[in-house]
Amino acid sequence: MTVAPVDISPTSMPDRLAGALLRNLHRQPSQVRIGSAARATLELLLTFGLWPLIRWPRRLRDVTVIQRMQFEHLSDWLAGQYHPDQLAPLHDAIERIRFRVWLWVGSIIAIGIGLGELIEMRHLPQPGLRGLIALFWRQADPDFAHVWNWSLAFAYLLHWLQVKLHARDVQRAIAAFNALTHPHRLAPVSPARASYRLFSWWTVAAVLFAMAGAWWGIAAMLAGATQRNYTGFAVPAMRRSLADRLRELLRLHRPHMEIPTPVWMTQRCPNKLCGHSVPPHARFCPRCGSPMHLQTIDTRG
Repeated sequence: MTVAPVDISPTSMPDRLAGALLRNLHRQPSQVRIGSAARATLELLLTFGLWPLIRWPRRLRDVTVIQRMQFEHLSDWLAGQYHPDQLAPLHDAIERIRFRVWLWVGSIIAIGIGLGELIEMRHLPQPGLRGLIALFWRQADPDFAHVWNWSLAFAYLLHWLQVKLHARDVQRAIAAFNALTHPHRLAPVSPARASYRLFSWWTVAAVLFAMAGAWWGIAAMLAGATQRNYTGFAVPAMRRSLADRLRELLRLHRPHMEIPTPVWMTQRCPNKLCGHSVPPHARFCPRCGSPMHLQTIDTRG
């Protein structure tokens, strides 16, 4: 009996690390979402503006941990393809992706100043919950309303700055990755940008808060909308683009691997009787053979 030799050299084996990284990039973690403008408005109203300052930084910290872990795994895979001197800028950029605790502490101190002003008050305008509502929303005490507005506005502006600085850290890492892939003539990955869309429900909520005299609501809506647009839309788009570049690099360095594409990254067959999930760059449906460039096909008649 003759046993045929099997080539187990690294260049002929599927790259399991790249496969695991692709699956990680395909996931959509739910713990990083902060919700819609309606939810943010309700939380601000019920907690007098305090709860989002606790929940939003925790979600952003989770985003920071996940993104840094993904870039570290990407760097581990690239270490087998590039010289360490070429990877030095990417390593430095990854090390700078962090959650800035001093900004979060500054927000807590700002809240503490407002709460300290509340504690120093001898009595509420009215007893119980009615007194708190009159104090926070009807501005029964102008001095306290002035301190509370400035304290919360400063706290939310610090959180907005936290989101912007984190996006800048990620952009630096993406720029280092694009510099590595440029010699292969691959399209650069577009970095996720922390931007604010003016025409949105967040702007409507900010105007309503301002009309009620709660000027800190403008800063709260600015921070919330920026974080939602960044983590809910910009980051997933960047991850899809990064996964595409990793697939192209994998084809250059390794044999073809069958990495399943998640449903949220696929398109649907135009045939109404089929509707099968089709990979992004497929020209024909793998089930019925319908061309993907055609409009919706109705074959029932």
